[in-house]
Amino acid sequence: MMGERQRMKTPSKGLMSKIESFYERYPGENFGFAAVALLILTVGASIILYMRVDPTFSFFTHYVSGLGGPPKGAPEGVRYLSATVYNLGMLLAVPLRIAFLFQVIILVKRNGAGLWLSRASLVTGLVSSAGWLLMALVPFSADLDLHMIGALVYFLGATSFQLTFAVTELKMSGLPKHLPILGLLNLMVFCAFSYQLIQVEVLQIPGIPEPAIYEWLVFASAILWVLAHGLYSLKAREVSATKI
Repeated sequence: MMGERQRMKTPSKGLMSKIESFYERYPGENFGFAAVALLILTVGASIILYMRVDPTFSFFTHYVSGLGGPPKGAPEGVRYLSATVYNLGMLLAVPLRIAFLFQVIILVKRNGAGLWLSRASLVTGLVSSAGWLLMALVPFSADLDLHMIGALVYFLGATSFQLTFAVTELKMSGLPKHLPILGLLNLMVFCAFSYQLIQVEVLQIPGIPEPAIYEWLVFASAILWVLAHGLYSLKAREVSATKI
């Protein structure tokens, strides 16, 4: 019985060792930097193309996710270049997100993170990536119900990940405190956006403005989180190299 359990554990350990070996040879923070560059360029280009159809674009009235569908006031059933660029960029960002997820998991693991917190962070991070993938594959203009399922999976995964990972980092005495603080900031903004969105879209409470700016804040805080963890990983790698 003990032999069977040992054989069951070996493959997962072997796989994780291979992943860690890969990240020792290739700087994993580069995946995060690539994702940030891709998302900023994608969103920037989409805004420029979007404004050619809807010049009233504003961060206070237009959602980030709105770039993936027809511009406001434009006819539906038409392919818009702004939406194509946006959805393609979101799709290409998925493998970069997952690759950087493994990098930050390895980072906290090497700093003494517990096994269960590391696994919980990995699982919730993969769940959020699955939701992101579904939203990118199925824009809201193509199938609103399926897109909203993806949005719900992404929300549950992302908020669970940020909470779990922030707790994990707070337990690490060797990590700078601004890293978990940025995670908690992203979590708070995400929850504020979701709360406002439910009031406007679901409960339809009159007098409440659309929370478009909150979604942009979610986007910005997520970018900051990735950059902060990427820069810390880079610094840790450089320090480790000087000790060899």
